[in-house]
Amino acid sequence: MSRDDREDVDEFSSLEFVSFLGQGGFGSVTLMTDSKSRLHAEKSSPVYYIKNLEKEHRIMLRFRNHPRIVQTTTPSLHIDINLQRCCIYMEFAPQHDLQLPWPTNA
Repeated sequence: MSRDDREDVDEFSSLEFVSFLGQGGFGSVTLMTDSKSRLHAEKSSPVYYIKNLEKEHRIMLRFRNHPRIVQTTTPSLHIDINLQRCCIYMEFAPQHDLQLPWPTNA
């Protein structure tokens, strides 16, 4: 999905699990697909980390459309009460490894 044709995720229930991408100290990331076959990364954390995710989501919204920042695909944080977790949905960036330096235009 390119940034030009990206649309916000409007229904969380329409997303389906594709694969597990990784896990870190604050939660995990899974690959999800929506009803239009667009891919989204779901960053999920236990609800007690909600302040961390709220801050990250605010930063993503502040820098919306910046070419070097992965974009959120939701206007707000999603909280799943039953599973006691909160999620940010963002664009899936399959071509970049965050551990490697980005190419420069030097």
